[in-house]
Amino acid sequence: MKLMSQNTSGLEERLKRATKEARIWEQLQHSNVAEFFYTIPMPETLLDQIVVVSPWSDGCGTGNATASSFLLDPANIEATPMIIQGIIAGLEYMHDPTTKPAVFHGDLKGNNILIFGTREAPIPRITDFGLSKMEAPDSSAPSVVIGAAHWAAPELFGTGDSSTVISAQSDVWSLGATIFELVTGRPLFHDKQFIAVVCFYVLETRRHREQEVADYLMCLPDPVRQVVHRIFVEDIAVRPTATDVSIMWETLRTQVQIHEHSWRSLMTTVQAPHFLHNRVTNPDGGRVLSDGEWATWMTNQREQRG
Repeated sequence: MKLMSQNTSGLEERLKRATKEARIWEQLQHSNVAEFFYTIPMPETLLDQIVVVSPWSDGCGTGNATASSFLLDPANIEATPMIIQGIIAGLEYMHDPTTKPAVFHGDLKGNNILIFGTREAPIPRITDFGLSKMEAPDSSAPSVVIGAAHWAAPELFGTGDSSTVISAQSDVWSLGATIFELVTGRPLFHDKQFIAVVCFYVLETRRHREQEVADYLMCLPDPVRQVVHRIFVEDIAVRPTATDVSIMWETLRTQVQIHEHSWRSLMTTVQAPHFLHNRVTNPDGGRVLSDGEWATWMTNQREQRG
């Protein structure tokens, strides 16, 4: 159950937003997309809210309902590649226009993925379609970054020549950022506040942006880094589709099973100081990022770029 925000102009506007979200959400029928039930307009005298109702998750009995919190539990680490594959499948379905209008999520991140199923076979389901848009007949969508700057595509900051509305391409970038988040336990640009991320995309040159992103990706095991590196392409014309990412990720899973045998062993291949940015190899954050070896290394990298 989701309460629509009160920071809009009156019940009528909130009802309009909730109706738009419901219209998009109710068209989606996939095992990796959370089911939509209905909306409830609450009386102004009671809550002055719109309630969007969908299935409730307890995170397979763990109480960690979102992918972000579920995968922070070391006991669930081996589920990481399976959960990411499910998220990719859900996004691939949303973008597919063959049975319905293509739907672009606009706010993909770990906290917008609910976990169902069992701990041995968790099922991720994409939820929260408040920023989504349909390719047709309604193509209206936000053209600014609302709040999840750490997951947002560069073009949404108005730094390129492409359209600045959410799209399949911007969703795929957010997918890459979500993979980074779920694998490391921290968002991309974890050490930057919201405004610093915005300034980074608006003020830095493209070359510097690409170099900085590549530095963050050193926190990933090599096979994962290769996949995410291919996703993080600023030119949307050559950025892979969700289907492309699905193929790459399935190949990665096969390679890990053959060569590493477990996800945990793969994570231990991340070298110092990059493992300090990783909740798996630095689970308690005991070596503080802000003044530790990783932060020093990143500061040196930035100084070299000028």
